[in-house]
Amino acid sequence: MAAELLEKTLRTFPSISSGTTRLDYVNRLRSYKPSLYFAKPSGLGPECAARWGYSCTGVDEISCSECGAQVCVRIDDTLGEDEAQKVAEALKGRLREAHEEFCRHRWNPAPETYLSYPPTNATWGEIEGRCQALDSVFDEGVKVDCGEEVDGSVGEWRGYNEGVVGAACCNWRVDEEEEERLYCDCCGATVPVPKAGEGEVFMALEGHRYYCPVAKGGLAMSVASVRGERGEKRRRCEEGGEGEGERETALERANKLLRMLNG
Repeated sequence: MAAELLEKTLRTFPSISSGTTRLDYVNRLRSYKPSLYFAKPSGLGPECAARWGYSCTGVDEISCSECGAQVCVRIDDTLGEDEAQKVAEALKGRLREAHEEFCRHRWNPAPETYLSYPPTNATWGEIEGRCQALDSVFDEGVKVDCGEEVDGSVGEWRGYNEGVVGAACCNWRVDEEEEERLYCDCCGATVPVPKAGEGEVFMALEGHRYYCPVAKGGLAMSVASVRGERGEKRRRCEEGGEGEGERETALERANKLLRMLNG
């Protein structure tokens, strides 16, 4: 009776039982190492398993720390394509069904927005704070390659050099646990803080894990383009092309674009 009541409550009030934060999700993602969990089909990748509340606890083994559910995500490499697909589909269902009835992850996986980039909850202060932290650990003159999608549009912003801005655009943050490392809160990847050196370039996209939405082409905006948007709107306001109400709309648009940068 109690289990039935709890199930009904979870289904009726998902917002009450759901408590997975982005930090919880990223901490689970960090447990998935290529040596333990690799080459999984769509729907069984680390990002999907972590979304359903699982951490990697062994080779092809995942478990839920809340209810103790364990799933072996191993697909025999001797199976044919059709057979392997059937096994994969069955395992996808296990991500939910393996949880105990009372486990919140069974009914409330982490939001799908955690699997996309850029997320949509940034503020000016958060973006600037990320740049400030990166600036404090970057050597002067560090070269950053952001890939074809961003290179050429990234520039200085609010006094921060191009390398710092580029790294921030590619969702790198200073690791609070290890200041000599950067981390991505979309995939949990960590890399050493880049150092300035002749011929050395920090490849800002290559450090992400293969399933990271940043590395898979999700990076669609840069601080430089936001700055350009704001600059153009401000110029039009100064020339009398927009009224006060329109000026505020321009700032709101700029804020929306900036919110796309945060992870």
